Amino acid sequence: MIRLACFDLDGTLILGTTTSQFLAKKLGFLEETIKYKEEYRLGRINNIQAADWTAHQFKGISLETIQEITSDIPRIANIGPTVDTLKKRSIIVVLASITWSFFVEMFAKEYGFDSYCGTEMKVHDNVLTGEIELYCTEQGKLQFFLSICRSRDIPLIDTVAVGDSRSDHPIFRKAGKSIALNADTTTKRLATYSIDTNNLLDILPFFK
Repeated sequence: MIRLACFDLDGTLILGTTTSQFLAKKLGFLEETIKYKEEYRLGRINNIQAADWTAHQFKGISLETIQEITSDIPRIANIGPTVDTLKKRSIIVVLASITWSFFVEMFAKEYGFDSYCGTEMKVHDNVLTGEIELYCTEQGKLQFFLSICRSRDIPLIDTVAVGDSRSDHPIFRKAGKSIALNADTTTKRLATYSIDTNNLLDILPFFK
């Protein structure tokens, strides 16, 4: 019986871009962000180094501004109905991401996710300071997932993970089932199921 569904954000629920790149484009530092993301992809820097550089660009930006400029970020269709359907089946639905928790929180609240994780930036008077309080790496996502299982007394066999890329691999290796959604080749090989779709409702048949 499935009791926990863990979703990735960038590339899984956010399509055609990442949260960081979308925000960078809106705020005027896209070119530098792409450079750091490529260095990360090639393994020349780690996620923490990339996050440190990017964080400084957000100093002085209000959370209201973030919410306003991300209202049109590209998303897979039917996130809300999918979350609602899973919760009606008494499945806990969480969001695990390495991106900025200020956006992950907004996204989680919009669609009714039960919990979330992300890289945490300090906020003062509802304004971002550009200083990181807590990094969330691939292993951080895994620890979040495992902590939910422990706190809710959920066996790993009763979990499903949904993701698209490298940062999802640690959770995929632990979850009872995994769904590679619009994923890269390596992630598809690792997953229990694989599907390419622009409609999140299409994953529901795998929750049996």
